[in-house]
Amino acid sequence: MALLLWLALLCSGAMASATPDLPNAGTSLAELENLALVAAPSVQLAQAEQDVAAHRNSTARASQGARIFGGTGISTAREAVTDTLSRDYQRFNVQLGVRWPLLGSRDAQLRSVREAELAVAQGQVRLRLARQEAVQAVRRAYARHLRTAQRVGIAQAFLGMRAQARAQLESRRASGVLLEAEKLKLLGLFDMVQASSDNQRAQQTLNLGELARLTNLPQPTIQTLPMIWPESCLNTDTLRAGADQHPPLALTQLELHTWDQIAATLQRTGLEASVSVAQGVTRDIGGPNGRNTSVGVDFSMPLQWRAQRDASLGQIQSERTRLESLLHVRRSEYHALVEQAQIQWRQRQNEMAALQNRLQAAQEASRIASLRLEAFDGDGYATLLNARHELYLAAVQVVDGAERRDLAQLELVGLVATDCGPPALPSRMTPRSR
Repeated sequence: MALLLWLALLCSGAMASATPDLPNAGTSLAELENLALVAAPSVQLAQAEQDVAAHRNSTARASQGARIFGGTGISTAREAVTDTLSRDYQRFNVQLGVRWPLLGSRDAQLRSVREAELAVAQGQVRLRLARQEAVQAVRRAYARHLRTAQRVGIAQAFLGMRAQARAQLESRRASGVLLEAEKLKLLGLFDMVQASSDNQRAQQTLNLGELARLTNLPQPTIQTLPMIWPESCLNTDTLRAGADQHPPLALTQLELHTWDQIAATLQRTGLEASVSVAQGVTRDIGGPNGRNTSVGVDFSMPLQWRAQRDASLGQIQSERTRLESLLHVRRSEYHALVEQAQIQWRQRQNEMAALQNRLQAAQEASRIASLRLEAFDGDGYATLLNARHELYLAAVQVVDGAERRDLAQLELVGLVATDCGPPALPSRMTPRSR
């Protein structure tokens, strides 16, 4: 029987797809992941945001240090020469100099650089997060596509008996050993399986559309091979060791480190000062030329400078306390997430044993029904079709459980800080599915 042969292959682990053996063709999971690292819309957005942050950082760095200033003007004046004599004249002047910021003015420049550097570092973490999420989305779509292909194959194996079953049921109905209602009920089993197969094919189209969106491949041809991850990707110690690389934790640590640097620049907040050197040239219209060189220092501070400084330092301390608390919360959340993902994965693994047992029981029931076929006339064939339908349902449940296990495993793999690389793929089967 085609269905029994299919299920034997499925249970032995040799059948990974709903299609027969084909030459090595199609896009592998590793290739899809590499494409998603660049082409996924969320990755492109994160890359653009990082580029913006990098340019802003360059702008902040270029704005550091001394500044050139200059000016020009013309003035009309009446100037007293003696008690009874005054002089009217017009004077044109040009001045060019360099000004260096001091105290709080210099600290304000440093703060702008620190904030720009923080934005760049955060952009890098968000880009890494976007890439991880894109790869995870590709893996989930790939896993669903793989299991959907299996369900379609199982349905097709069952539907392959439709023509023979219809002829047998018509014959037994004509001979009077089968009622019309029973015949219609048994034929309805094929209609239900056909509807399920159509739904799975529609789901295949959606999965391929998701992969196309993430990888920018218009009509991807996918190698539907099982995913086998290294044990290191699922190890508890590996997961816990990567806590600091978890993006929410990494973002909080970056912000905390930056606020520590900013705190050093707030001791002189509000004290604005600068020193400048300038050279000027003057010309009296209708008179002689002149020049001047000046060195100046300017300084300003608020009347409540100490209160302003203390408030700024208090703000920094409160912000650091908030970030430390947030870091503790994020680390606790990560550990809880790891524990939850591992429990979920173990539960999905444990489910497979019961599903496999049900499948074996359904196989045995189908075998016995085949042996008893000739002994029970119409009821025997009805029993056989019902047993094969139960076998179909049990096989689909095994595939459903395998999909849930795959998705739970992917949740664990997605928490690993280091790159696990593409999964190990068997080399003896390279089928493809469109």
